[in-house]
Amino acid sequence: MPTEYFLLDTNIYRHLAKDLSGDEIAEMALAMAKAEQKKGFGALCSIIVACELICHLLDTDPEQSDCYNALFLLRHHTSNPNGHTERVIAYPMENVLTNFFIGRNYKHFNSYNDIIRLMEYLTEQHSIQRCKLYEPYIKEVLKGQNEFRQSIVKQADDFLQESGWRWDSFITKNLRKNHEIKLANEKRLDEYKRGDSFYRLAKILIDRTYGNTLYSLLCRPSKEKLKTYLERFQAPLRMYHSLIKKIGEAPGMQTFEDTRWNTINDMNLLFSMCDPNFENVLLVTEDDDIFGCVVTTQGWENKVGKLAQYHELLGD
Repeated sequence: MPTEYFLLDTNIYRHLAKDLSGDEIAEMALAMAKAEQKKGFGALCSIIVACELICHLLDTDPEQSDCYNALFLLRHHTSNPNGHTERVIAYPMENVLTNFFIGRNYKHFNSYNDIIRLMEYLTEQHSIQRCKLYEPYIKEVLKGQNEFRQSIVKQADDFLQESGWRWDSFITKNLRKNHEIKLANEKRLDEYKRGDSFYRLAKILIDRTYGNTLYSLLCRPSKEKLKTYLERFQAPLRMYHSLIKKIGEAPGMQTFEDTRWNTINDMNLLFSMCDPNFENVLLVTEDDDIFGCVVTTQGWENKVGKLAQYHELLGD
């Protein structure tokens, strides 16, 4: 097994596969895999990226064609030589945290295997018409993603309410008053970036993890475990802080067009990189929010790179 892995985000796959034919994408995927193998690297197949692409495969979605091409590239880039089975999977936040705190897989772990199978069915040949054939399953993925995102937003909303967040800045017409409230809100939230206060922010996801298991009333993490949690997951927790701030500044995330959904996907990707099975992962992305989060996180300086760095490492 390679000791280093690449994890390409959704927009990288979309960029690389845009406007290409199936044959061109398959050829590119093979060239990427061979170049990675030659340098001792491997590629992770991200459940998060697969889900995000599958959610755009309904016929009514204007992004369908680009996302189908990207999914086709993801499938072939991360395949073993016989086209399926032995992928190395990067799992989402729910599974990573459940493993970390409780030592077992998330209760809906089998649904991740369903995502991989659906990706394989959809991309068995390069034919966008296959999306119509598997439309009911695509809708199920979309429903699941929507429920996950809404639950994250609900917990963020609850945190802001409990923290004394002032929502009246969104209804008053007094600009000076608005500015004062906004500054007070930012000061209050920024307190949770530092020291013991940061634990209160991080605790939301701990409670979520234990609430998703039968262990919620039976055990809680030790102080040592909490310390490791705050250290290992520092970057995704910072991204979670960023998400909460965005929600607090402009409440309401009712449609998938709201770009703040992207922050949830970014946070989820960073959590997947904290899986202890993958100590040496390079996330390939052009996302400014991710770079802004990671560059301020000790120990993460070499965990994120742009597409140009990916090509440079492969000697392209």
